Amino acid sequence: MGLERMRRLKKQFLIFLLCLIISPSSFAKLNITFVNPGFADSSDEINTTGNFWFKVSKIMRNAADDLDINLHIKYANRNHISMKELIRQAIKDNPDYLIVVDEKSVVSKYLAKLNTRNIPIYFLYSRPAIGKFISLKREGVNIIGSVIPDNYAAGKTLAQQLLIKHTTTSTQPANILALIGDYTTPASVERAAGLTEFVEQHEDINFIGKEVANWSEQESYVKTLAFMEFAPEINIIWCANDAIGFGAKRA
Repeated sequence: MGLERMRRLKKQFLIFLLCLIISPSSFAKLNITFVNPGFADSSDEINTTGNFWFKVSKIMRNAADDLDINLHIKYANRNHISMKELIRQAIKDNPDYLIVVDEKSVVSKYLAKLNTRNIPIYFLYSRPAIGKFISLKREGVNIIGSVIPDNYAAGKTLAQQLLIKHTTTSTQPANILALIGDYTTPASVERAAGLTEFVEQHEDINFIGKEVANWSEQESYVKTLAFMEFAPEINIIWCANDAIGFGAKRA
């Protein structure tokens, strides 16, 4: 995560948390729970999917400290069964606000089964598709909002920049391999959709293949090696996150 991106992220959290503080119901010190899909440890041996979510927690803690908020972070360690249990526990603890990530659409499917009417829920980075989002609110899930990047534009822009880099350094046809995060997380799906549209708009790009890497450096490494042996003409590798990019680079 670049320095400028980290600054923007902290600013977003500060604005969000400040809005909670000045709401009419906020007279006591707020208790906010964040169910983080990633790891509490930043070491590469444990955190094979990169440090993004570790850094998100760090920035959130800084923002919470600045605004004197009690922030409780629970880590799912990329285990979606564990993530559901952590959400159940968090709701039982009755925080003032609950922040969740709809990774692999697990959270949105689970929330409808719980009594969340008295707990405001905020989606971070990945939220349900708009139809599911509306459906959950109608079912009584107390969703107050979300903050998500434009993943579609990100996927498209990444492909564009990779093509520019390729055309300025090579006269060979562009042969692209796409390593996506997973098949269900909205952020992954939208980034891949942006890539697909860009490729469809450029007849000079050969789409060699698309494979899921589960946000993992090691899985990216193994699959890149396999693809390069099968199709050595690959000269562009589009990666859904930093960890996948490092794995592809190592391969």
